[in-house]
Amino acid sequence: AGHEVIALANLRPPDAGDAAGAPAAAAGEMDSHMFQTVGVGLLCPAIAECMGVPLVSRPLRGRSLQTDMAYDAACPGDEVEDLFELLRDVKEQFPEVQAVSSGAVLSTYQRLRVENVCARLGLTSLAYLWQRPQDEVLDSMVQDEVEAVLVKVASMGLKPAYLGRTIQDLQPTFEDLHEQFGFHVCGEGGEYETVTLDCPLFKRRIVLDEVERIMVDDVPFAPVAVLHIKALHTQAKPDSEPWPPSDATSAAQPPQPPRDAHGAVEQTSTAVTAFPPEPTYSTSGTLAFVSGCRAPDGCEDAVIGVQSACETLARVLGEHGQTLRDVAFVSLTVADMTQFGAVNAAYCGFFEGFPAPSRACVEASLPAGCHVCISAVVAKEPRAVLHVRSISKWAPVCIGPYAQCNMLADKTCVVAGQIALDPASMVLAHESDAAAQLELALKHCLAILSCQESQLAHAIQMVVYVARGASLDVGAELAKNKTLGAPPPFVVVEVPALPRGAAVEVEMVATHDEPGAVIVSERPFCRHWERATVGRSAQLFALAASDEAVDAAALSASVQAAQSSGRVAARGWFDPATADLSVVEAISECLGLVIQPSPGLMVGPQGIAARIVLQLWG
Repeated sequence: AGHEVIALANLRPPDAGDAAGAPAAAAGEMDSHMFQTVGVGLLCPAIAECMGVPLVSRPLRGRSLQTDMAYDAACPGDEVEDLFELLRDVKEQFPEVQAVSSGAVLSTYQRLRVENVCARLGLTSLAYLWQRPQDEVLDSMVQDEVEAVLVKVASMGLKPAYLGRTIQDLQPTFEDLHEQFGFHVCGEGGEYETVTLDCPLFKRRIVLDEVERIMVDDVPFAPVAVLHIKALHTQAKPDSEPWPPSDATSAAQPPQPPRDAHGAVEQTSTAVTAFPPEPTYSTSGTLAFVSGCRAPDGCEDAVIGVQSACETLARVLGEHGQTLRDVAFVSLTVADMTQFGAVNAAYCGFFEGFPAPSRACVEASLPAGCHVCISAVVAKEPRAVLHVRSISKWAPVCIGPYAQCNMLADKTCVVAGQIALDPASMVLAHESDAAAQLELALKHCLAILSCQESQLAHAIQMVVYVARGASLDVGAELAKNKTLGAPPPFVVVEVPALPRGAAVEVEMVATHDEPGAVIVSERPFCRHWERATVGRSAQLFALAASDEAVDAAALSASVQAAQSSGRVAARGWFDPATADLSVVEAISECLGLVIQPSPGLMVGPQGIAARIVLQLWG
């Protein structure tokens, strides 16, 4: 991924002389929820020698005190604070260090603690193995000739005699145990621990000279035993090619929409977003929807604009006994994507220190003097937040206070807007191929939903934002996606620009339960798509481009009839080429809804051109 290893860092078992009355076991075994201690005493200095980089080490003195899943604040005496002190030592000795790489594959407990420490020290957490299938990880290590030997066994089917044997030798055994007992082939359930004696990164290799097998717990069906490494040495290895091989490429930049002399996207239409006179607050069961938070007219600064929008959101919530902590999803619309960095920094200041909402960000035509608009989905009951702040190959990282997914109390998953970033490098992939970007964005949605025990086929609604100038038949591409199954109701919204110059951004709502089929019906003055599951549904009301002009009050009444059954109008879009702007403004005022312009507006699953589309869910 283009990183240079500057130093190694480890927490070692305390020496007998500094163990504060609790000398380490001979093999270094300690009761730690976070760190492997068996075998690291002699081995880590040898690994540093083999890699040719310095080692920073501290004794592990803390204990596992804060054992809840979350680790939001420093806990004096906890072993995580030893990690904080260790990495602070690293930063003092090597100020150029920017990131920390760890081997988290499955443990959310460990990942969250590494991310907490990194955030406190201004470091980036790298977790390139996170959520990779364990059989793939094991295969990769075997194929790359990683010589790792077992130093601890603690599982049914593993024998003390396996200590000192390599993962290559034991791979068939691991796979058999997985078939029989659901054994984690990479030891992610604590089944075994290893140390590495050689790998492609090593310039020298490690040889174990003297070892001793120690029985910790002689339980007949699952004995616990460790390998005490008493002596070792390093030896030269034949010269090899640098690893990993260099494969840097200079990809062409994606086509960008034309911008004026001030950097703003040149507009092809004079139509701008329609706002209700004041921000609105509406409810549906355990959810609330806030629409139209923005700065007062005449605001000339985007940073002040987002600050004012967030303050307005907080004020509206406060009037109903809620706070920003309750926000589960934010729709952030900016007038100029080139100012995203400054806008994002100001936004982050309002959502630090509590569970992060999911978020989607797009550029849209806003009225003069309006730089930012915020709408939000608010949860009245506790929710589960998936917020991975480590760079990995799983899905794009969310380093700031915006999460990959918020799962509501009824198991509805609100997924953040996904663009086609390569997770490992956070660089936009498939720059000139909008279809490939859509496929990768859906793959990210699948990875996120899988962590929440859901899947793409359980989506009940999608918004697909397409940047102006991108060539993409969204309906045809979704129909080809086998993982998605039958596409849910979706709307294709053209916008001037998306973050990172992406061609596509996908926003999705899914559920745990398998939803029913998409129901298409005709209502007065509009067509209606709905997909529902237990306790949750999403609907799209659309006035097709071929329909005759309708009275705004009549269309609003049709939507309000749906709202009376517990659904709430969340957002809307209109095609400035075909929609009557006076009708759009009247609907916006009547429903208290932000309605954004979108040339070539489409609604699906049939992919029908539309004048106006209104999104309802609840």
